[in-house]
Amino acid sequence: MALTENTRPYEVLLRIHSDGTVGAQKQSITEISRNGEVITAVVNPPEELSESEMALAQQLANEV
Repeated sequence: MALTENTRPYEVLLRIHSDGTVGAQKQSITEISRNGEVITAVVNPPEELSESEMALAQQLANEV
């Protein structure tokens, strides 16, 4: 029974404030699998976006 652990992107939250500024965060999820089947998963704490990710978030907000 092989156990594997994988952390991957899970969620991005984008907030558009009334003045047009943007706040955003991202979360990842860590999954433990046995023989390819996920047996447990933990959503990790929110993280700040990098400068380049924040620029992309602002660009997305401008398109909404």
